[in-house]
Amino acid sequence: MKKIIQLLDTFRDAETIFLHINLKKLAEYSDEKLVEHYNQTFELAISTSGASLEAFRAQGYEFTRRFGLSPVTYPEEKVLQASGPIEWVGGSWTYQKADDPGLPPVIDRSPLIDGRPIREVAPPGFNHRLYWTIRYLSDPEFANVRLKRLEKGYPKHDYPEEFTDIVGVEEFYADEPDRLPFFIGCQFGIYPYKQEHFPYLKGKSGTARVAILAKSVLSGYVSDLSIDEVEWGAEENQKSRRLWKRIREIRNFSNS
Repeated sequence: MKKIIQLLDTFRDAETIFLHINLKKLAEYSDEKLVEHYNQTFELAISTSGASLEAFRAQGYEFTRRFGLSPVTYPEEKVLQASGPIEWVGGSWTYQKADDPGLPPVIDRSPLIDGRPIREVAPPGFNHRLYWTIRYLSDPEFANVRLKRLEKGYPKHDYPEEFTDIVGVEEFYADEPDRLPFFIGCQFGIYPYKQEHFPYLKGKSGTARVAILAKSVLSGYVSDLSIDEVEWGAEENQKSRRLWKRIREIRNFSNS
């Protein structure tokens, strides 16, 4: 029995090695090449074990890491399935449309905003404090909206560098349709907060969208990222200071 257990452990170790070898290879592919590679292999999507399973599993992880959603699914243990051929359109992948009008319509890519725990779809080793980014990148409205942050003024945190820009104060508070100012809300207030921001913000009015990450700076626990509509209007008195008045929450991306 001991030898059987050792043999099974050897097989599991080999599968893990195959998985990470393929992940490293796929990470070097361009987005277009990743889509092309998937289309060349999706008909072999049902695998049972060994290197072929891990090679296709790696594709699923890489698609999820980049886009928040993958055409590779896991209906049951040791079984992988592909949803059909895909194509590169408008900076992301989508399912190819059926040429025959008699065929049923191809299901559009759906955002990953359902109730599934992110750990079920996150690639191995994915930073658990950035799970919310998987939901964010799969949202059709915000997938192409970048975040902007100041270089300093935040609690210690891991940032999604691939879609976050470091900017100056005026650019940070500028209203832009394709970039949102990034804040961290914790038990001690909302950051970045700096006294020198107030002269600039006191003259700013109107509404805007902001991204606020809810985090505990004591435990490091990240709850979610919310996109809020706010009304600018910095105020300060002896008891409190504020940068804006919150109007409503537009979207919430859970980190769990």
